[in-house]
Amino acid sequence: MPDALNDLFVSTNGASTWNQTTHWGTGDPCFPNVWYGLTCDGRRNVRRLDLSANGLTGSLPSTFSDLTTISAISLASNSIGNSIPEIGAMTQLSELVLQNNSLSGAVPESMGNLASLTSLSLGDNQLTALQSNFADLTVLETLVISENQMTTLPDGISDMVGLKTLIATDGDLTTLPDAIGDLAALETLSLSTNLLTALPATMSDLVALKTLNVLSNDVTALPAGMSLMTALESVR
Repeated sequence: MPDALNDLFVSTNGASTWNQTTHWGTGDPCFPNVWYGLTCDGRRNVRRLDLSANGLTGSLPSTFSDLTTISAISLASNSIGNSIPEIGAMTQLSELVLQNNSLSGAVPESMGNLASLTSLSLGDNQLTALQSNFADLTVLETLVISENQMTTLPDGISDMVGLKTLIATDGDLTTLPDAIGDLAALETLSLSTNLLTALPATMSDLVALKTLNVLSNDVTALPAGMSLMTALESVR
């Protein structure tokens, strides 16, 4: 664990660009002084890492997945670039926030191994695709992928049975898979400001959907069956 944290410090230029570096690189991350941005438990395991808006640059190290005891990570609002490394070993991770960085490329396949993940925010990056095994995130409840370069969603999204909120605004989406209609728990779907010209007919199967936003697309009509969606409260 200390090695992975030290690698993160070096790889994201901690010595030169971080705003706060208190105690980093001194002793154990949790004892006697907890390093800035960390939360530890009574056994000196790092449980949370929050370095949002802290001036991180460079890229995430390949050892990032060695942070296996962490349940929540926020690195939002930094300037981290390059691709997301393989992180499938972080099986205790329930919340991952990487929004508002400069991450690029496809989301790694190993992210599908994060079986405990309930909230994932990847918005405002330059990511190009979600992998097909992303659907293995069956307990994921919130997914934010706005302001990226993805043109569609994987068909396997139908297996994300716990998904309640999907935010994919201000992007390059041109189509949606028919499988989106299988998201029986989905309550909020926001797709505004994309390149969509039509919505799949299967969207009328979203029986739990309460809010739908497709503003600023080229969609001229909603699927006919949507009139039977009794939970729907807001359509824009």
